[in-house]
This record gives sequence, C-alpha cells and structure tokens, in this order.
Amino acid sequence: MKRILIAAAALATLAASSAANAEPTRLSDWAFTSASHCLAYAELPQLQSDPVSITALREAVSYNRNARPLGVVNSASHYTAQVRAEAASTDVTELRQRRDQLCEGFVRGGLVQLETATPAS
Repeated sequence: MKRILIAAAALATLAASSAANAEPTRLSDWAFTSASHCLAYAELPQLQSDPVSITALREAVSYNRNARPLGVVNSASHYTAQVRAEAASTDVTELRQRRDQLCEGFVRGGLVQLETATPAS
C-alpha cells in the first residue's frame, strides 16, 4: 500500500508538470499499467453515468502505448479484458470503489476529473 501511495504522489507530480508545460504526459511502464487499470474500470458501461472525465488519461495512455514494451501493453490489455468479464457479475458499488481506488493518483495529478453537478438555483 505504501508503494502505491508513493507512486500515486509521483504520478501526481508528473501529471501536474506535464499539464503546466502543455506537453503530452509521459508515463513509465508502471504508470502506464496503473493508468490502464484505472481506465479498465472507468470505461465500464455500468459506470458511464458517473460524473468522471477520463479524457486526459485516455490520451496519455494512447500517447504512451507505442513506447511501451509489448509485454507491458499485453498485460494491460489482458487486465482490461479480465475486468470487463468480471464486471458483469460484480456489484456497481464495488466497481465504483475499485475505479476510485485505482484512479485516485490520477485525480490528484489532473488526468482524471471528478465532475460535480451544479446545484439548482
């Protein structure tokens, strides 16, 4: 758990510095895999009504895909397929908790935005 928190802090710093310089976010193999795991849950049809924007994270993963070793890309793709297969028999609340946990560092880093509804006047 400590390694996850340290990595999330590093991702947040990386994403913030990239956003400030308006350059594409460069991800390490570990960050690419973590981002892919976040996307696997965030893109589930069961969670599409949630106010979460993953556009920047999706772009970062897409930008970094060709720079990753084939084994890393294959591992991320396998994980995504596994999540989709298991999602059909998993409670939406649990899927949402998994997504929120996996995406936490990317929210702090600005690659995932939690959109809040504006209160009615």
